[in-house]
Amino acid sequence: MRGKPLADITVLDLSQAVAAPCAGVLLADFGANVISIEPPGGGSEREYGGGSTMPNFGRNKRSIVVDLKTDDGTDVLHRLVEDADVLIHNNRPGKMTDLGCDYETLSAVNPQLVYCSVTGYGEDGPYRDRPGFDPLAQAMSGLMWTTGEPDRKPSRIGAPTIDSGEGTYAAFSVVLALWHARETGTGQKIETSLIDTAATYLGNWYTQYSMTGEVPQRQGYAWDSYAPAGVFETGTDPIYLATPFQGL
Repeated sequence: MRGKPLADITVLDLSQAVAAPCAGVLLADFGANVISIEPPGGGSEREYGGGSTMPNFGRNKRSIVVDLKTDDGTDVLHRLVEDADVLIHNNRPGKMTDLGCDYETLSAVNPQLVYCSVTGYGEDGPYRDRPGFDPLAQAMSGLMWTTGEPDRKPSRIGAPTIDSGEGTYAAFSVVLALWHARETGTGQKIETSLIDTAATYLGNWYTQYSMTGEVPQRQGYAWDSYAPAGVFETGTDPIYLATPFQGL
């Protein structure tokens, strides 16, 4: 890790699944000392995909087991926070308060702490208490509606695109907040969500609808912004061709 840009940063990663652990692993890849704080029995990413998730989103992290549902576990976390720079979690809104690990409590322990919350639908609003997962965000945002063949049902993008995008946005936000903390001596809370990430991917479709009132439709492997665009057979294997504009 020596010589990497985040080598002097310590991150407490309380998250499970994919999106928030993705943020932690990106910080670890750039040298941060990321400590994965798992519940008794281990985090859920150890089980996803028959264990294939763990090597991708647990790499370069160290791991300890802490039961935050006990007073002793909460005390351990508070002591770790004293020397940490960042904390990442993806509990539902209100859960960290119940555990005595909310931002207000932990920032009193360490005023420079950067505290990153990853939720499905944000910490406010009518869907705040709903669980959030990548395919749900794809469906709720309209991403599935625009994916697939026009004569078939909406389709989920195969890879966990929203989870990975959310992790990238969260990691980027953490780095900016760390910069702010170094300049001012004050940490801050970052709120990120799967639905916000999905919405950024649909930005031009949302704008198109607001301008024209036309609902974007599935176009399969084609796209009406490019022509020609699509899969074309050749003498050997099929190729994909996309031509955005006329060349000079």
